Amino acid sequence: MFTRLSHSRQQFKSGATSIYAVVIATLLFSVITVSFIRIIVSEANRTASDELSQMAYDAALAGVEDAKAAIKRYLYCKNNPTATGCSTVLATSMAADNCDSVSQILYGGATGEVKLSENASSTSEETTNQAYTCVMLSNESNNYRSTLSSENPIRMVPLRTPSSVSPSDVAKLRISWHSRDNGTDLNFRNSAGGFNKITGSNYASPATLSATVIQTGGGSFDINSFDGVSGSSTNRAMAFLVPQATNAGSTSVSRNTLVNSNQHTTDGGYDTLLSTETLAKNSPQNIKCDGFTAGINRDYACQATLELPDPIGGARNHDTFYLVVSLPYENPETEFTVEMLKADGSIISFSGVQYVVDATGRANDMYSRVEARLEFADASYPFPEFALQSRGDINKDFYVTADCALTKAGTGTNPWTVEACNNSNPTS
Repeated sequence: MFTRLSHSRQQFKSGATSIYAVVIATLLFSVITVSFIRIIVSEANRTASDELSQMAYDAALAGVEDAKAAIKRYLYCKNNPTATGCSTVLATSMAADNCDSVSQILYGGATGEVKLSENASSTSEETTNQAYTCVMLSNESNNYRSTLSSENPIRMVPLRTPSSVSPSDVAKLRISWHSRDNGTDLNFRNSAGGFNKITGSNYASPATLSATVIQTGGGSFDINSFDGVSGSSTNRAMAFLVPQATNAGSTSVSRNTLVNSNQHTTDGGYDTLLSTETLAKNSPQNIKCDGFTAGINRDYACQATLELPDPIGGARNHDTFYLVVSLPYENPETEFTVEMLKADGSIISFSGVQYVVDATGRANDMYSRVEARLEFADASYPFPEFALQSRGDINKDFYVTADCALTKAGTGTNPWTVEACNNSNPTS
């Protein structure tokens, strides 16, 4: 009896061990299976969220594209108020907080979100359930934003203020450039001074910019007024802005520096250039670039403030006030922004220069919001990119000679006279 009981207990212990092993293995496999299922579900949800996020972004971009068409339609109706449908367009509120201005202009006064269809003829409920829910337009902005590149190396920025602000209140222009998208590794190739031309493949250096202010004052002006100064006033001023390391440059360009940039002779007249006179004092301006260093919170690495001189002839004209920003070298693409400032540093808004589009798109319950800048350039007034430009061949010979002649202002019936000059050190 005792021996058989001991044997039964041994079999019970062996069976219990097997049960424990099966339970533990089952739990282990269950945990692994649940973990895999959780990973799969999580990845599926993430993929679906990413897809919805992209679809919402695409819907917001569709709102931007419709905003382009709406602005063109609105501007057309402003010039042709009696055209078909323009009465409804002109009655649309263009207030910056109106979410429905685009749909009201394009779709006959419709309000609410605009659903996107997969094809132009579809009028049923769309399977993608995409829509742009709000598109707000404003033709006033605190700054002007654009991009310079080798394909588009120049931007002519109209400095237009709101009707409530006089253009003469603009005392400074603040130019910022080289955003984080252009690179955060600021490798300055010439920190000692001079033009920051890039010759290698490393394009981390911020670009050198050329900034030209064009303005007029009073009721009238002539071409000669852009080629000289009158006291401390000038109608044209230029500064070459050369990026430098933190301790090697300035953050502003003074009023006198801009006036001197258009000072061609010491007396400012049309006299023959004598050896004692100097050419335009237009030295490059070294600009400190420290936008991405510790303690500096800016969207752009480089920033320069131009202190504007007064125009010749009195108060500044509203319609002839421009800033020309360009790349003098084939530097890499650079984003830039321009701000107009009062004497106390407060910002003056741009009016009618760029439209700010704030669009919100939706895909199911996912939303995306984007901001875009739209600019409608006057194609009939292209700004020249060069001093001399021709559609065909230029039949002109250039040569250097030891003999020379200078023209100077004359009097009476002979406004220009020619006189010989003497080159003491002719070139060949």
